[in-house]
Formats: sequence, structure tokens, C-alpha cells
Amino acid sequence: MSNPEALGMLRIARRDLKAAPMLQVASIDEASRGFQIQQVVEKAL
Repeated sequence: MSNPEALGMLRIARRDLKAAPMLQVASIDEASRGFQIQQVVEKAL
């Protein structure tokens, strides 16, 4: 049986991961990119 909250977090993680390439512009520093990707991983867990 699926957990609705877990599925919701996975949907958000997928959405955030799709946006990740946009963080590779020069005006966004590495720490900010790292934080955003770390958030994706936490949501997926």
C-alpha cells in the first residue's frame, strides 16, 4: 500500500530535480546549488 505523503514528497523531489539544470548559471554559487540538490535527496528519502 502506498503512503500518500511519501508519494507527494517524491513528486516534489522529481519537480525540483528537473529544475536543477537551471541552477548551473554563473550567477548562482556552488553552495546554493548544493543546498538545493541536497533538499531533493532528502525529499526522495
